[in-house]
Amino acid sequence: MKKLLSLLLLSFGLATLSFGQDSYGQEFWIAAPSNATPAVAEVYITAQSTATVTVAMPGLTFTTTITVNAGTLQKVTLPTGHQISGSGTSNLGIHITSNVDITVYLMNERAFSTDAYLALPVDALGVDYRALSYAPSIPTYPSQLTVVATENGTTISINSGSSISLSEGQVYQLSSGSIDYTGYTVTSNKPIAVFTSIVAVNIPGAIFAADHIVEQMPPTTAWGTSFIATSLATRTGGDIFRFLANDNATQVSVNGSVVATLAAGQFYQTSLASGGIYHITSNNPILVGQYAKGQSADGVVADPLFALVPPDDQFLTNYIIS
Repeated sequence: MKKLLSLLLLSFGLATLSFGQDSYGQEFWIAAPSNATPAVAEVYITAQSTATVTVAMPGLTFTTTITVNAGTLQKVTLPTGHQISGSGTSNLGIHITSNVDITVYLMNERAFSTDAYLALPVDALGVDYRALSYAPSIPTYPSQLTVVATENGTTISINSGSSISLSEGQVYQLSSGSIDYTGYTVTSNKPIAVFTSIVAVNIPGAIFAADHIVEQMPPTTAWGTSFIATSLATRTGGDIFRFLANDNATQVSVNGSVVATLAAGQFYQTSLASGGIYHITSNNPILVGQYAKGQSADGVVADPLFALVPPDDQFLTNYIIS
């Protein structure tokens, strides 16, 4: 695995989502799915006004409280044992609370394998999700579908299977060295946080080298129909894009040309050339993922990462860059 060179954009918060929520918040329940070991996870926190923030992992009896001054970035390193591996239930939820609105990211890093995600606050979560991920390429580095309960008495179902009961802060994870969880449904009776990840993956599958990828999924109510995307800086071999549908007869276009008509749960994957700007549109809401290729795709020192492309009506007017 080669060293991933990335720029993490830390914003004051994602603009208003389709159902009237945003990524500003005062309470978050998140998780750290496994990266290749050994790895360190850090919570990155920004605020528009001075905030008193507590980061806790009740299952590890870990709690710390920090002050985040307005317009600054503070980091909290999570304790040993924070990463979630394998399939099953654990008590490894990460609880973040603040006295004012904050924006939260989780950075999961180790030498030669790093990725990060924007955390969604509890008031932006939902009960109906569809996962967007990628196909695992190394059986010993599995894909992971992770769910965190925000309330006691939470019942979840994955792909309409058996019901799984969780208490507040409990985590349920599926892990597989062969399954691409893209298109899987996750439903619940109470708001949940949902994450997809792969411990480390080659993108595309035969391209060297592998890196960790992870993102938090927005509920289907926060998907969009218009997106502006551009290629990753310095890359010359293009980027992989996936467009995921939640409804039947979803038609997707790139720069005005129809590229796919999708059924519910289907996705279309394509490589879009470097140096371009792409307007992605659909007649029904979709989820859009952008994936960096491995270094051997173009010889540039950078490896896989996974980023969700927000609908253009969720863009911001100001950002903090770390």
